Amino acid sequence: MKFKILVIILNIVLLLVFVSIFFIPVLNPAFSEITGKKYLFFIPVFLVLIIIFNAVYFKNRKIVESIESEDWTAVCLHLEDEVFSKKRMSFKNVRLLSETMLLLSDFAGLERLETTVRANKPEYLAKIASNLAGGKLLSGKYQSLYDFTSGLAARRNNTDQWIVFYTAFSLQMLKEHKKAAERFLEIYDKVSVPLIRAMTGYFIFNILATQAKLTPKEAESGKQELKKEILNDYNYTKWQEYTEKQKEAIHILVFKKVIDDTTDWLYK
Repeated sequence: MKFKILVIILNIVLLLVFVSIFFIPVLNPAFSEITGKKYLFFIPVFLVLIIIFNAVYFKNRKIVESIESEDWTAVCLHLEDEVFSKKRMSFKNVRLLSETMLLLSDFAGLERLETTVRANKPEYLAKIASNLAGGKLLSGKYQSLYDFTSGLAARRNNTDQWIVFYTAFSLQMLKEHKKAAERFLEIYDKVSVPLIRAMTGYFIFNILATQAKLTPKEAESGKQELKKEILNDYNYTKWQEYTEKQKEAIHILVFKKVIDDTTDWLYK
């Protein structure tokens, strides 16, 4: 359903409720005598509700319509104006801008956003870190990716397991295979997100088994233990549904090939 139609329907509903509240006391004096002035309190409440609802809609109308039509360039331009020009750096604006820039592969824009956030809203940095990391990965700036994610992963308050995975993966992309294996081994028992755990195991027990100093028997044993763990919760169909759902997040979609390779390794 178009968002504009939904807004119209909600306005009609609110107006009908308002009219009902206003006319019941007028048409039914007995009812009015029972409830008195307390009942009339709801009239200004509904008026304020209608005004606020429509004010929020018209304030965000352009961006909502652009998202609805999937005009991501228009969304990006609008948010750039809000964040960079007008300095309206709400978390909603910053997060959506980072997602849109990543979707459009606007890597220069993501670097500008990172610089702006560091200077003005450093508390937002960790919250949009996965999107910024995705941009660094897709643009091939693997050293920058490692420097960025390793710094965040080292923070005591870091709870983003994707940032931890990005750190190990960046070492793999830098062809620092021994260090990558050490990092994947370090995080393997710490990550709990099934997809991250599966991909970490894929690197340890398959791609980097030699660098992890595992014998073929140890690598196969590790794979079978991981497979048993995953299969306890996901058969092949459920795993496919789960991974497809995960890929809806843009910073996870950048790992599409790794996710598909991990699935083949586990299930086929």
